[in-house]
Amino acid sequence: MTTHITRIGSIVQARPTLGYTFVMLGVALALSFGTASQASAAKLACKPDIKVKNEKPWAIKVLSIDYKHDNGEIDTEGLANKKLSRNETEEWKNQKLQHVAAGNPITGIRVEYRDNTSGQGKPRDPWGAARKTVFYGQSGDCTNSTTYTIEK
Repeated sequence: MTTHITRIGSIVQARPTLGYTFVMLGVALALSFGTASQASAAKLACKPDIKVKNEKPWAIKVLSIDYKHDNGEIDTEGLANKKLSRNETEEWKNQKLQHVAAGNPITGIRVEYRDNTSGQGKPRDPWGAARKTVFYGQSGDCTNSTTYTIEK
């Protein structure tokens, strides 16, 4: 409640208006729903296994993966700059795909990597420019038991 002083000097307690009450109720509901939906989305993120095999005659450094949704939108997740020697395979278990919920479709997946260019006259940086593979058609619903394999 707010306090008002009338012209004759008496103190009168004023009631909040109905509009003010509805505005505050709306703000409280919006905050509670926003927090709940974010928590739910985090719980629902798909966590497949990502397997990358290096078939090049030199080492590569795996940077990230891109995955394509059925509407054509592409999202990216980092893969910790893991170095893979020739013919080496690495698997990232339960890789959290933050932008796709479990059970939703993924239509393609690709990897971003850098080639080992040491010995090619580049002493400061032994890794070449970042490159991406083509999208591998990995259609189907993303599940926590899915393994996506990319051979590069």
